[in-house]
Amino acid sequence: MDDDMLKALATSGINTWPMDSDNTKGDMGWGSPDFHKMGRAKIALIKLFLDFNVSVVISDIDTVWLKNPLPYFNRYPNADILTSTDQLMQTVPDDSLELFPQAGASFNIGIMMFRPKSLAFVEDWIRQLEDPLVWDQTAFNEIARLSHTASDPANGNLWQGDQGKLTMGVLPASIFASGHMFFVQRKYEELGLQPYVAHATFQ
Repeated sequence: MDDDMLKALATSGINTWPMDSDNTKGDMGWGSPDFHKMGRAKIALIKLFLDFNVSVVISDIDTVWLKNPLPYFNRYPNADILTSTDQLMQTVPDDSLELFPQAGASFNIGIMMFRPKSLAFVEDWIRQLEDPLVWDQTAFNEIARLSHTASDPANGNLWQGDQGKLTMGVLPASIFASGHMFFVQRKYEELGLQPYVAHATFQ
């Protein structure tokens, strides 16, 4: 995020590098031009890594990670994209992927996993954002939902999105939790689950 963070991570032995997107170093303000610019830089970063044929996990800065999510993501090797959700009630009683379209709230792009097959999707997403009035999360949702199918319980609740081009899944709202699900509902406690992440969203 800044030079101090870069130094702290490097001192801790964490592989990192500075990404200068010419954004302000202060509060970007939700919905501000700097906020939208930051979002576009994030998506360009996703594409950069997909170009190297590697999988990408992306997370907003207003998250607290409580467990390593990679073992969970690896449970779904056929998924091209896994995304968090603004859903305020779970559709499953355990740590399975949410049922879609029952979990019909907006996909939240603050926590996502992309595998290399999703590159064309991300390139399309970037093209949509050439219009400065388009919100990155809205564009993601619109492309993902094009001619979508429903969750297939026989295939781990995965479903087909982007006109059948991609296999997608909605991360469980109880353990990849929005602010409301984590701090207010404490849904993970009700279900007896261990959360992976709390995302300080504004619900």
